[in-house]
Amino acid sequence: MRDKDLSASITDSLQKVEVGQKLIMNFSGLPVPITIKYSFAGGWVVSQTLIPGMPLELVRGEDGHLECIDVTFHPAEGIRLTD
Repeated sequence: MRDKDLSASITDSLQKVEVGQKLIMNFSGLPVPITIKYSFAGGWVVSQTLIPGMPLELVRGEDGHLECIDVTFHPAEGIRLTD
């Protein structure tokens, strides 16, 4: 499930931080893995998967390079015994 509101919230928070400063965000709610995809100018795309309890840490760079941030929540089924 893609979360547009959370994507916008991360982008807005990052824009409020001064260039070169670190932004640390902790998430609460359902303990599910999330993938954050960063799209940069020039076609670069970086994906990062956070496990529950892991904070998101970003250092703000110059304007004009980060084009978009997408956040996707992954369903978690817990630990299962496999055959």
